[in-house]
Amino acid sequence: MTEFGAVIVEPYALKAGLFFDSSDVALLHQGLEFLHASTVGYHGSLTPSQCLIDSHWILKLSGFGLSKLLYKWSIKGSISAKNKMWLIPNSDLHYYSPEMRRFLKNMNEGTVTFNTKQARAADIYAFGIILYEIVFHRKSIILDDNHYNIKTVNKDTLSIFCESAEALIPPYPSIPGNIEVHPDLLGLMHKCWSGIIDQRPDATLARKITDATLKISGSLVDQMIKNLEQYTNNLEKLVKKRTQQLEQAQEHAERLLLELLPKSVANELKISRRVDPKNYKSATVMYSDVVGFTSLCSDSLPMEVVTLLSGVFQKFDMIISQHQCYKFLSEYEVPHRPGQKLHCRWGFNTGPVFAGVVGLNAPRYCVFGQTVTLAAKMENSGLPDKIQITLKSYQLLTARYPEFKCSPRGGIRIDGIGRLLTYWLDDYEELLTSSRSAIGSGR
Repeated sequence: MTEFGAVIVEPYALKAGLFFDSSDVALLHQGLEFLHASTVGYHGSLTPSQCLIDSHWILKLSGFGLSKLLYKWSIKGSISAKNKMWLIPNSDLHYYSPEMRRFLKNMNEGTVTFNTKQARAADIYAFGIILYEIVFHRKSIILDDNHYNIKTVNKDTLSIFCESAEALIPPYPSIPGNIEVHPDLLGLMHKCWSGIIDQRPDATLARKITDATLKISGSLVDQMIKNLEQYTNNLEKLVKKRTQQLEQAQEHAERLLLELLPKSVANELKISRRVDPKNYKSATVMYSDVVGFTSLCSDSLPMEVVTLLSGVFQKFDMIISQHQCYKFLSEYEVPHRPGQKLHCRWGFNTGPVFAGVVGLNAPRYCVFGQTVTLAAKMENSGLPDKIQITLKSYQLLTARYPEFKCSPRGGIRIDGIGRLLTYWLDDYEELLTSSRSAIGSGR
């Protein structure tokens, strides 16, 4: 059981939703119908503090049939609330109908009678207030229990509630304009608050209206199970959608990884394996440089430089994927400078290299060795729009791909190395490709 007095009609801390509210209303109706049809006849002091939730999530009514006895004993002084507080606290006073409050004020004089019919009508009034607070998730009025709540005047010793607090209670709660509610449900609330008790509906009629407007079906547990099933279905759809997005992101990350690292290295890193450095007996290394790039950047806007580099590398990637690197950027116009061509220097060298992955959080594939240094020298000592290659690269290229045409540049002096014989890679003859294919196939 929940602690006695736990208020269930205030906004739920867990934001449970309307299915909790609907079940509460249905169970509250069942309790009222049972009491009104029993020998007890009525509840007498229906407030949220008398609505308790048990361990099976079932709302149950308590405190019924005791109100008259408590009021009489309080008037006679046989019992009293703690710390000289009122028997009916200010925070619960608005649940009592106007005729009930009039009866309690004059109870000690015996001038006002209160029969079973009136008591049932008072229960319906209290139900209307509770229904309002369930539907709108707000109190109809907030009265401070600590304000005017201590009996300090002698004439108040026979009173059950604070008349000063009663004066603050409006005739009807105000209806919020920002929440849509079924018109029949609003009409039911107003009928429950009617000052003429004969115009208030009985518990059975009130139940039929709420069943139709709130579409109540089954107990709270049934509604919870249904809601969980719907939540599970939605969760499965969400998981499927997120899984597809994750797969797409993984594919994108894999493509990006393959752009940065060799495929064999990328596959090892994906399964968290260590990639040991490797020595290659023969590899061709290329260096390139944009001629006048520094001055071009100084005379261009940052976004223009970004657009330029993006175009360069997009074409670079496209040519690489086609395995036709010899045509790379032969004619590339600077986007923000129409008519101005981009000029580059290229350098190749072939020889042994030592390669491996450097770094953990941002791994980079690096190549080291004298071959790399000499390839950089080939680029540095080259000319704009020319491809300079070393003797070893020339011998390897012409032996396997005779369609590439080279011309000797002659001996040039390379800083740190000495005088070297280098070549220009000049042209490519399409006709020799078919001849080489025929030789390779044995024809």
